[in-house]
Amino acid sequence: MSVRNTPMPYSVRCILAVYAFLLTIFSWIWLGLAGVRYGFHGAAWQILLARFGRGRLLEGLPKHAVWLHAVSGGEVAATALLYPALRKALGDQIPIILTCTTASGMSMAGKRFPQAVRCLYAPLDTPGAVRRFFQKLEPTILAVAEIEIWPNLFREAAQRDVPLVMYNARMPDADLGKYARFRWIFKHVLSTVRMIAAQTAEDAARYCAIGAPADRITVTGNIKNDQEYRNPPERVFRFDQADPRPVILLASSHPGEEQAVLDAVMTLGARLVVAPRHVQRARKIAALLRKSGYSFVVRSSLEAEGAVITTDVLLLDTFGELMSAARESLLVIMGGSFTRRIQGHNPMEAAALSRPVILGPCMDNFRDARDALLAGGGAVSVQGYAGLRDAVRNWVENPSGADQAGKNARKVLESLRGASTRTAEIMSTILIGRKKFDSFHLHR
Repeated sequence: MSVRNTPMPYSVRCILAVYAFLLTIFSWIWLGLAGVRYGFHGAAWQILLARFGRGRLLEGLPKHAVWLHAVSGGEVAATALLYPALRKALGDQIPIILTCTTASGMSMAGKRFPQAVRCLYAPLDTPGAVRRFFQKLEPTILAVAEIEIWPNLFREAAQRDVPLVMYNARMPDADLGKYARFRWIFKHVLSTVRMIAAQTAEDAARYCAIGAPADRITVTGNIKNDQEYRNPPERVFRFDQADPRPVILLASSHPGEEQAVLDAVMTLGARLVVAPRHVQRARKIAALLRKSGYSFVVRSSLEAEGAVITTDVLLLDTFGELMSAARESLLVIMGGSFTRRIQGHNPMEAAALSRPVILGPCMDNFRDARDALLAGGGAVSVQGYAGLRDAVRNWVENPSGADQAGKNARKVLESLRGASTRTAEIMSTILIGRKKFDSFHLHR
């Protein structure tokens, strides 16, 4: 039950051969240098060997497993949401393994997956490495997350007639230009894919634009919207109730955003929570707040529970308390959405607590969430810092409107759930179809 591959022109075969040759040369040079650095033994060396399809870490892998590949932490988090639905659809008998590319992905996998799921580093995209990996694993299906398009990995799956699925697939602006420029190559690479489960209709159209067959693309939604957001602990900290000023949260902020939000918000008679995306920036932000003249306190300097905030600004330099800050706030300003190289963060955490969101112009990584929240009245979008002050003022002066927008945001979140179940059903259907096909040929 193989896919209908587009005949590959000689020029494309040559380019992919050169890609494979150069990547192989550079990977072996990298292996040698890494061996000199870490020593040709020990755990680090075994991880390196595994990426070449060799070594002890690949011993004892379950045969005929469902092979999931998620490059880094964000993709692994989405895959962890898919896993229960996939296990329900497939039953307990079929083994599942997960490969990652980055250390953050492996760290996330260790936290989010049960021990029954073998987690290891993915092979490099060289012909030899992927061939040896397939030989050891003999997967029954290969599923890759989001934007992972690897020519040699895809080719090896096709040659072994292993169904290949792309799940939670997206195509941001920055990647679209790159792939569209080389559409004449990637349409042949993508012809090996059995199904692309795209996050949005726009993502589906973009995969068509770079050459993916239209009849092998479907829209399943964003798996990350299936996350169950836990209610934060009761009042680990709270703002002084005697102060009538509303509280505004700047969530997951990046350099430059703190100063701009301070300028826009503080003159409106509000209090502010600054929650940087990277808490190691807290010292620099504290220096900025000190110069601003506003009173502020750093969260880590307060009691663990029951702290009362009496200052103008709270600098949140702790982990795991963003949802607590959102619950204390009238509205949330989405950090990263004013920084072009970041392209936003997930606004659905705020929606889960029925908080309205103000989004900047840079939300390409969360287009589906942005568009749904805007259409559902749970968020407003501004084109830059110039419009931020007016957007904040509208809700500060109309708290009942902010409250209704927050309820709208929660409804939008609920309407977007179910992507993990739809994706698992697609993979299960393909897997069952392959089993019937193999059984038919076995008994002919």
